Formats: sequence, C-alpha cells, structure tokens
Amino acid sequence: MTRALALAVLLASCAPEFTTSSRRLAQGAPPPREPVAERRASYFDAAATRIRREWHVLVVAGGATVLHGKDVQYFGDGHLEHEREYDHGDPAGNWRAWWPNGNPRMEASFGSSEPLPMRWWHENGRLSCEGLARNGSKEGAWTFFHESGAKSAEGAYAAGKREGRWSSWSEAGSPIESIEYRDDLRIGRVPAGSGENPQ
Repeated sequence: MTRALALAVLLASCAPEFTTSSRRLAQGAPPPREPVAERRASYFDAAATRIRREWHVLVVAGGATVLHGKDVQYFGDGHLEHEREYDHGDPAGNWRAWWPNGNPRMEASFGSSEPLPMRWWHENGRLSCEGLARNGSKEGAWTFFHESGAKSAEGAYAAGKREGRWSSWSEAGSPIESIEYRDDLRIGRVPAGSGENPQ
C-alpha cells in the first residue's frame, strides 16, 4: 500500500459518520430535540413596565409550546388575578383566583388521584359553592349558596355530572323543588312539599 493510499484510508476511518443524519434529512424527519423551558410575559403597557401575565412553557419540536410551571396573572392595579401551575400541559398543584376587589374567587388542587376540596366565592366575599373535585372534575356532595349566604342548592356529582337527588331553596330559605338526575340528565321532579316520587 502506498503512503498516499494509507493516509487516505486513515483519514477516512477518522471522519465522522454522516450516513444516518443524511438519511434522516433526506426522509424529511427533523432530528429529535429536547424541550426547552422558557418564561413568557405580557404587559399592560408598550414600555413593558406593568406586567399583565407571566407564564412558563416548554418549547417542543416544531416550535409548539406546552404550559409547564407557574402561570400568574395580575389586574391593572397590580393585584393578583390568578395563580396556576402546570405540569407538561396538565393542571397541577394549587390554583387560586381573586375578584378585582381582592376577595377570593376560587381555590382548587390538581394532580391527586383523590378528590380534594374546591371552593368558589361570590364577589362580595361570601361562599358561592364548595365540594370535592378530582383534578377539576366535581365529585361527591356539593353545596351552593346565594350571595346572601343562604343555601341555594345541594346534590352530588359523579365524574363531573349531577347524580341523584338535587334540592333547591329560595333566598328566604323556602324549598323550591327536588330533581332527580342520572348521568347529568334530568329524570324526574318532585315539587317542594308534594311528597310525590320523581316521575
């Protein structure tokens, strides 16, 4: 083997292998890419001094984004409007929201296989409804209230759908009616005080 040929063979054996990459590019498939975490923000003003919302995403192949991490939004006066968290696009952790006057609006927890408390409030600060929810889907007994604080309705949910007997009351506390539900469909009604069975 000549010296020139031996050198050519040696250089060829040291060269990187482009065959796989060339084949992939020829097939039009982009090489796999690890997701990149980014912080995003929007502002009330063009000078970007008054933040409206700050959230975190993962940028995946093709430039698509998936919510991942904290998501915080503010009212124009700087008070919190909501605090949320995501895990690869799915709701996670504790979520809270407020009315413009600073009163709580809602609170819920996500990411557990067990039902956890969920609450909503009227703007005046009185409780609007409360019960259990599994990752945002209502589960079990729930109670609803008028803005005055008087009970307005109660019943149960199964996987986010009304199930069984639901009763409602006027703001003065008088019974209005009881309705029977199956899989969120109304199957019967009992007028208040009638003692009839659902039809």
